[in-house]
Amino acid sequence: MPTKLGLLMLFSSLLLACGSPGSGSSPENAAVADPNSPPPNNNNAFPFTSAHRGGAAYAPENTMMAFENAYRLGVEDIEMDAQLTADNVLVLLHDDTVDRTTDCSGTVLSMTLATLKNCDAAYWFSLGQSTTTPDDSRQHPLRGQGVTVPSLAEVFAWYNALNGERPTLTIEIKNIPGDANFDPAGTVVA
Repeated sequence: MPTKLGLLMLFSSLLLACGSPGSGSSPENAAVADPNSPPPNNNNAFPFTSAHRGGAAYAPENTMMAFENAYRLGVEDIEMDAQLTADNVLVLLHDDTVDRTTDCSGTVLSMTLATLKNCDAAYWFSLGQSTTTPDDSRQHPLRGQGVTVPSLAEVFAWYNALNGERPTLTIEIKNIPGDANFDPAGTVVA
C-alpha cells in the first residue's frame, strides 16, 4: 500500500509534469524536467518534507530527540500532537494515554507534567518502526536513556533558540470523540 508521502510525491510529480490547471499545459507538450536540477525557486516547490510525529521512524515519536533530529535532517516542517495534562500543561503525545509509547499507563488528562516526566518516552521505540507499537521481540536501544514526554513550552524554547532557517511547526490538537480528553466545544486545549 502506498504511503501518504509516496502519494504526495507522485501527485506532485504529476502536477509538475502536467502544469497547473488552466495553464494550457498537457502531458503531450509538457517539458521533461531534469531530475538532477534543483526544484523551481517558488513557494509551491514539491516535494515538501514534513517529519510526522517528529520523524517517528528515526527517533521516539513526539520527543525532543525526534524534533532535534528532524531539524538536523533539514525537514521543512515538524508535525507534532498536543494533549492536555491534569495540571493544564500542553504536552506532545499522539494518544490520549501513555500506554503505547512509554513504560507508564493511564490517560494524559489524569497525569500532571511531573508524573509524565517520570515516564520513559523511548521505552517502546524501535528504529525503523514508523508507528511505535509495544513489541518485546524488537530491540529498544533508547530505553532508560532519559527521553521524556516534552511540554509544548519546551519545544517553543528550543525552537526560538535555533539559528538559521527553521522549519515550520504543525501542532495537531487531539480532540477525538471517545478519548479521555474529548471536549465537544473544542475550546479547552485551543
